[in-house]
Amino acid sequence: MATQKVHNVCYMADCVLDLSQGTTQAVILPKGSTITHLSVEVQEVAEGGAKLDLGFEGNAESLGNDIDTTQKGVNICNAVFTPSKDETLLATSTGASKGKAMLRVVYFLPSTIRIDY
Repeated sequence: MATQKVHNVCYMADCVLDLSQGTTQAVILPKGSTITHLSVEVQEVAEGGAKLDLGFEGNAESLGNDIDTTQKGVNICNAVFTPSKDETLLATSTGASKGKAMLRVVYFLPSTIRIDY
């Protein structure tokens, strides 16, 4: 059996968003992690001009701005972010009285693990 050390571990966090709830504390990102992929899958459409913003306290639109939630589909947000402290990703929906979306966040967290194979 061989052993190998791996220095970066990839994680995926997901959260179902009720678009009628306004702001949701969706995902906690650990200090030093790096977001590599962020997507929003609209599963149940919202009505009217409903939009979704993704960001953090003090900068609510830093990762995604005015994402259209009135059509089913997947929206990919092209943002790379590395928090300098533990951060909570906020999803803020405006103008929706119904709707559901799945938020998926893929991030690397520097760490070392040993793998036996």
